[in-house]
Amino acid sequence: MCALCFKGKPMDSRYLLKVATSEDLGEIVRMRFSLQEHLARSNPVLWKLSPKRSSELSEFYRRLMSNEDIRVLVIYDTETMSTVAMGLGRKLTHDEFVPSKSGRIDDIWVDPEHRRKGLCTCLISHLVKFFASAGISSLTLEYVEGNHEAEQTWTKFGFHSVLKIANAPLPAVEEKCSAQKS
Repeated sequence: MCALCFKGKPMDSRYLLKVATSEDLGEIVRMRFSLQEHLARSNPVLWKLSPKRSSELSEFYRRLMSNEDIRVLVIYDTETMSTVAMGLGRKLTHDEFVPSKSGRIDDIWVDPEHRRKGLCTCLISHLVKFFASAGISSLTLEYVEGNHEAEQTWTKFGFHSVLKIANAPLPAVEEKCSAQKS
């Protein structure tokens, strides 16, 4: 574990950041479900986690933690003796695009009562170092439309929307196609 820093200065020693281990899996799964609930409130038409995926989350994160191209981080609160934030970064390579490698940020979560204390910035800062050590110069992430907290956060860090993904129920599209044929 390491004490948190912000702009090179020590932060509140209450919080410690560490690379996640299997001992953190229960809290990581709890936070991932909290993230999913937050996303569903932000955008009710968002696809939900399937029961199968939900039951496999612990094993999913265990596999991620064992991959050297993925960094799963957690922040621990020494006062409450609990994990209060998480995030992960993936080093990606792709021959079909330039740049040929990038970093992807996923599953950033800070428990609500610990927000506005620099924890998200700390997670991002450590992931940026992880990516920079691999020579990665471009980062990507996704956030849900309607998740205003995420939009504000990512804009603050310099991210800009470049792609929209749209969903529609098949019957609605069929109906529109039929209406345009007549």
